[in-house]
Amino acid sequence: MSDPVCKRCGGQAMRLGGPCVACSCGAKVKNTRGLPDRPEHCTQWPIEGAKRCRYHGGGTPQARRAAKVRTAEAKARKALSEVGEFSAVENPLTELAQVAGRARAFMEILEGHVATLTDLSLHTPNGEQVRAELQLYGQAMDRTGRLVEALAKLNIDERLVTISERQADAVIAAIDAALTAVGIRDPDLRQEAKRVAGRHLTAVS
Repeated sequence: MSDPVCKRCGGQAMRLGGPCVACSCGAKVKNTRGLPDRPEHCTQWPIEGAKRCRYHGGGTPQARRAAKVRTAEAKARKALSEVGEFSAVENPLTELAQVAGRARAFMEILEGHVATLTDLSLHTPNGEQVRAELQLYGQAMDRTGRLVEALAKLNIDERLVTISERQADAVIAAIDAALTAVGIRDPDLRQEAKRVAGRHLTAVS
């Protein structure tokens, strides 16, 4: 019979269906009965996203919340690794404004959830605990506030206007060069072409 295999890393498991030493809970255990084959460390699986099993701290509410966060982060990182090439950020100011908009939208969604709560705390054997929805809402408010503050310090609206004006100037210059290249030298035609381009740029901005 072959040695049992750890389903997480493929190493040699300590027992059939169990983890290997590296993937186990690993908490120190007492050999109160004096059993000769009793391991010095816990051989149970840790709960998903945690380092310990439910018998050695992994089952507490705080540990479970932290484990859920780590699990979600691991899934996000895995998805990120599968993306491949990333598109460059062409306009950091516009990108920052969009991030701030998404943060505010997320905050408003959480605000709606909090508004439906009839009790802002949970009654547990360990005492009252603030609901997760309320904690997330507070974090979202802080994050949105920091982004809005950053936008205000950057004076982003004026900077975006300046960038748009520079881009428009560059387009008009390119049109002027193209007219010269194809031999159109009539000043009235050239001016009319620039006016049409200017109106179009204004309409799409």
